[in-house]
Amino acid sequence: MQEQRNGEFQNSPFKVLKDAIGKTSPRSAAAQKASSHDDHEDDEGLFLRSMSGATRIAADGDQEPGPQTPTAAAEKRVDDEAHGRALFLQAVGMIGTPVRRDGIPGPDEEAPARSSSGRMRQLKRGTIRISEELDLHGFLKDDALRRLEYFTASAYARGLQAVLVITGKGHNSPDGPVLPGAVAAWLREQGKDMVAEIHAAPRDKGGSGAIVVFLKKR
Repeated sequence: MQEQRNGEFQNSPFKVLKDAIGKTSPRSAAAQKASSHDDHEDDEGLFLRSMSGATRIAADGDQEPGPQTPTAAAEKRVDDEAHGRALFLQAVGMIGTPVRRDGIPGPDEEAPARSSSGRMRQLKRGTIRISEELDLHGFLKDDALRRLEYFTASAYARGLQAVLVITGKGHNSPDGPVLPGAVAAWLREQGKDMVAEIHAAPRDKGGSGAIVVFLKKR
């Protein structure tokens, strides 16, 4: 009887259950680890998907711009190129600066000398206005003529009617007044396809130290 009880105890269902759990526990742990890994991947994928349209916040609290659309990127590139060209041309002094647009002398200024040119009369009345000016003071002849060429071509391309080129009178130049003659010669010869007339500027615009350039229509 004692032996039978011992056999029953040894064949106890609790022991069988314990042995079964022990045998299956490694596979269950592996399955649990795989399940945990899958859950981690699902959580990570869900997080990345939820953040795909977000804008990153910089360390200083400013928002960094997200990915640009092709249209926005193209517009930014055009703006950057235009801005870069303007800065370059301004840096080398090739862009004329706006001047007084009425073309009429103020109360303390002398009236310009009379001219037989119809365009000069229109300039005095304000029908034609000087839109931009180029100051060539202090430049050597070759450099000045390069700047003059660009300035004239740019004004002509934009349909301007009249511009002012300031040459100075050349009194302080060691070679005498070389620049005024060189500028006038370039405008009459190389610039003839763009230039309609040139005249010495009125006194209020610089007199003999400046040239009014009337441009042809395109």
